[in-house]
Amino acid sequence: MRSLLLAFLFLPALAFASDFMTWQVPWEKTRPRDPAVDAKGRVWFAGQAGDYVAWLDPDSGEFTRHELPDGAGPHNLIVGASGDIWIAGNRAGWIGRLNPATGELETFSTEDKGVDDPHTLVQADDGRIWFTAQQSNRVGVFDPETGDLQTWEVPTPRARPYGIVLDDSGQPWIVLLGTHKLATVENGELREIDLPREDARPRRLDIVDGRIWYVDYAEGFAGSYDPASGEFKEWRSPSGADAAPYGAIADSDGNFFYVETGPQPNRMIGIDTETGEFIYNAPIPESGGAVRHMFHDAGRDAIWFGMDTNFIGRFDPGEK
Repeated sequence: MRSLLLAFLFLPALAFASDFMTWQVPWEKTRPRDPAVDAKGRVWFAGQAGDYVAWLDPDSGEFTRHELPDGAGPHNLIVGASGDIWIAGNRAGWIGRLNPATGELETFSTEDKGVDDPHTLVQADDGRIWFTAQQSNRVGVFDPETGDLQTWEVPTPRARPYGIVLDDSGQPWIVLLGTHKLATVENGELREIDLPREDARPRRLDIVDGRIWYVDYAEGFAGSYDPASGEFKEWRSPSGADAAPYGAIADSDGNFFYVETGPQPNRMIGIDTETGEFIYNAPIPESGGAVRHMFHDAGRDAIWFGMDTNFIGRFDPGEK
């Protein structure tokens, strides 16, 4: 399928906090989300409510749009190792591969493996794509070379597998939003790990020095889990029980940043993962609703995110 290309030029809006820049997405009320940066520095993102993927040239402010089939409901995208754009067709039950040069889209159905809603994707060094499926209650892995698809059903009903990351060995780690658990797939088996508090609801995560860092959306905590020792550490977020932390990512220095989506505007929070001290707390310009997922751009040492208010944002951690 060939995509329709649309290009728009929008200059960045200088934020009231110098650590942020924002660009207004020209397609209204399309919930731009889950950005990822390609080798050319272009910032790709999914238009969840608009059935498209698009990219932003941060230098020129130009946006270019690729249409997806009606009802795709793209929830997440990643830039593959070959430069292709991999898309979670959340409402359509497929994982898609978009050729950014030609706009051709190839889709791979996940429905025959019990997955109606691919949610979040991540690619391993071997090229396989691991993913979560929130409502289908499954974790899966797709091999683009062979077309093989394997899934694991989470034993806990309605566990809602959500964020997913891979450690240095390629082992997946998952947060289960519908319960107080993490999960991993180890030696071909899915294993659940209880968080210390039963009312916790972890939503996004990242890995720093082998420790799993996560945010608890329900009760307003950030926490870490050490797989080697089984030790948990947790910190109450600055906005307390109303923090609703959501998007989360580590920067190049190993600091853990996440967004409190309870406050409006949302707030960017940073933790020094060595000391456990909060090192950053500031409102995000143009934000409202939620910052849902973030991407660390190693080339720029910047953190990119989409906003429900129809903006793409960039945060520069710098020396915090």
